[in-house]
Amino acid sequence: MWWGEKFTDGNLKTLGYVIGLRNDSAGIGWRFDFDEKKGPHINQVYRIPGQKRWGKIYHLVELGSQRNLTYPPSFWVQRQWHLWTEMNTDNVPERITREMERSKIRRRGVW
Repeated sequence: MWWGEKFTDGNLKTLGYVIGLRNDSAGIGWRFDFDEKKGPHINQVYRIPGQKRWGKIYHLVELGSQRNLTYPPSFWVQRQWHLWTEMNTDNVPERITREMERSKIRRRGVW
């Protein structure tokens, strides 16, 4: 699981949510994301051979007929994070739990 660790002033706060999958030993991962310029998208990360940094590319995601959505695309991204998180509440890494407690974050319906 790729657990979100951001709790900033941005639109979507990821701390305490499962936002994708990541395998550090294999050097690959992806996460479901949203921003105002790109809209909903998947960030794919991969280890660059011989370097410490990771490369990143993104793939745009169309949420059905986006013009006819009742809720904005950012809502659907958050909804998917919530569903993945509900399935993994027994597997929250200790560092995420500590940061949530420090930030006084409580997820309704999840924690």
